[in-house]
Amino acid sequence: MNEAISRLQRLRQQQKFLRTKNVEMINRSLQSLDELEEQEKAKVEAAAQAVQAAGVSDLSGPEAANWSFPADPGWKAILNAAGFANKSSSTGAGHS
Repeated sequence: MNEAISRLQRLRQQQKFLRTKNVEMINRSLQSLDELEEQEKAKVEAAAQAVQAAGVSDLSGPEAANWSFPADPGWKAILNAAGFANKSSSTGAGHS
């Protein structure tokens, strides 16, 4: 019984996938699923090349060492008033 239910679920997932791909094919005026897959592959490759061309090798964001205390005295006053200035990261929120 469970096996039959699993098969039915897989068939429904495949049908949904194929309907989605069919809509994409029609929207792009393509004649086959192979053409759609070729276009999607080319799009992924172009995006990868664009990332390489931009020289982006690490998408994790800026390192903590690159952050410094704001030089603007106005920001320093705001942070002092809020009680954030001169606190280390170990004494921040959640670290009492």
